[in-house]
Amino acid sequence: GHRLAGPLPESLQRCRALELIRLSSNRLTAPPVVLWKYLPRLAWAAVADNPFLNHSAALAVNPTTTTTTDGGDSSSSSTTTTTSLPTLDITVSEDDPILGQGAGGVTRKVLYQGQYVALKEYGGAMTSDGLPESERHWATVASQLQCDAVVQVLGQTATSGALVMEYLDGYTALAGPPSLQSCSRDVYDETVDRIVMTTADAHVLISKLLQTLSRLHAAGICHGDLYGHNILVRPHQPSQVRLTDWGAAFGYDVHDARYAPYVRWMELRALAVLVEEVQEHFLTHKNREPSPLL
Repeated sequence: GHRLAGPLPESLQRCRALELIRLSSNRLTAPPVVLWKYLPRLAWAAVADNPFLNHSAALAVNPTTTTTTDGGDSSSSSTTTTTSLPTLDITVSEDDPILGQGAGGVTRKVLYQGQYVALKEYGGAMTSDGLPESERHWATVASQLQCDAVVQVLGQTATSGALVMEYLDGYTALAGPPSLQSCSRDVYDETVDRIVMTTADAHVLISKLLQTLSRLHAAGICHGDLYGHNILVRPHQPSQVRLTDWGAAFGYDVHDARYAPYVRWMELRALAVLVEEVQEHFLTHKNREPSPLL
C-alpha cells in the first residue's frame, strides 16, 4: 500500500456521499482537487506526506523545523518534516492508566518529575492517519500558535519517540469514536450522560474551536480529523475545551488557489457536523432545548 500516485480518477466525483478518506503517505504529486471540489459531504481527509504539499507557510511558525526530501524521481519522492523537540527521559509501564487509544497508538497518564503528563506511544512506523513524525511535528507547531484550545506539547521520549503532552486533569472526550453502525459519525451514548452542557456552554465551545481553526488555517495547518472524540472538555464546564490528536494533520500552501480554499471548506464542514451533533445530543435530546446553535 501507500503507493497511490495522482491524479485521482475523475470518477470519484460520483462519490457524492463520501465523508472520510485516508490518503496519507502516498505519491500524490498534484492536489486531490477532485475530492475537495466535487464532494460536498467530505469533512475528514488525511493527505499528509504527499509530494504535492507545500509546507512553507506552516514551517514559518517554527524556525527549528527542517524539511528533507527523499531521493528518486518526482513521481515517487515525498517530503518528510521533522521538528526539534525536547527529549525527555520517561519510563512507561503497562500499568500506567490508558487515557485513550486509536489507530495511531495508545495515550497513557504517566508520572514525570512529580507531575502527570499524557504520553502517546505509536503502534508502528505508519498508521492509517500517517506517520508518527508528522503528528509530532504538527502537534508541536500547533501548540506554538498560543491557542487556548490546543493541547500543549512538552517533548518526546528518548527511546520510542512517544509524544509527551500536558495532562488535562478532569477532562473527558466530547464523544466516543465512530462504530461499525455509525460509520463516519461519533458515538455520544456514554458522554451525553456525564457531560453537562447548556446552550451558552455550547456557544462558547464552538466559538473557541472556530477561533482555533481560523488561526491554524491562517498558518497553513489543517487538523484533518475534527471529531468530538478528538476534543476534550471538562464534564461540568464543557466550554473549557482542548483540541487534540494531530495524526491526520497536514500543512498546506494557503496561497495555492488550486486547493487551499477547498481545504478550509472541508474543515468547516467537519465543524458544521460537530455543531449538528452537539445540538442533537446535548441540547435537543438531553436538555430539550430546540433553539439552533447556528
